[in-house]
Amino acid sequence: MSIESSQIETDEGRVMKSYVDTEGHLTGGVGHLLTDEEKALYPEGTPIPEDVVNEWYRIDLEEAEADADKFYKTDDPNLRAILTNMSFNLGSTRLGKFKKLKQALVSGDYEEAGAQMLDSKWAGQVKGRATRLIERMQSLAPEEEEQQAVEEQPTYSQYRSKAMAAAHSGDKDQAKAILREAKSMGLSPSAEDKESFEVFSRKPLER
Repeated sequence: MSIESSQIETDEGRVMKSYVDTEGHLTGGVGHLLTDEEKALYPEGTPIPEDVVNEWYRIDLEEAEADADKFYKTDDPNLRAILTNMSFNLGSTRLGKFKKLKQALVSGDYEEAGAQMLDSKWAGQVKGRATRLIERMQSLAPEEEEQQAVEEQPTYSQYRSKAMAAAHSGDKDQAKAILREAKSMGLSPSAEDKESFEVFSRKPLER
């Protein structure tokens, strides 16, 4: 069962009788919309057995997870939980209309993803639930320090520049050592990098 199970139940509530929701749908259990057959069995105000409610919830949750995966497949359990919660609340068709949200997820921009969630009719309807999910979404964004560390990762071109400077000063051994260090870090030269080595060697220093 989804790691979001308890949170969805908290958000939806568990009602052990059939009732009409705010949009006029006959509902029961954990936000379950009754089918025509179920409506005949449980007209408004009819008590619903616990085992029936549990089975409805199990099926609805599995469908919500599948719809979330269809919207945006991810290996991140936290992101999948957020999308499952949205899917359970919205349904597959309405979730599919969040096209800019999906674009933001594809780009890995969780701040923008949260902004797109906020800029929706849904956010105004469910209020606190949307606020919690938006905060969780935006918390997935890397911290500024982490982002800066990623941005500051050295590139082969930077090592190439240092090697060229050493070569120009006449220290080809130092230039080679710099390139070996780059290689040891898993950095690889581009075609442009290799061509530039001819400035200080007839052959590229690294192949």
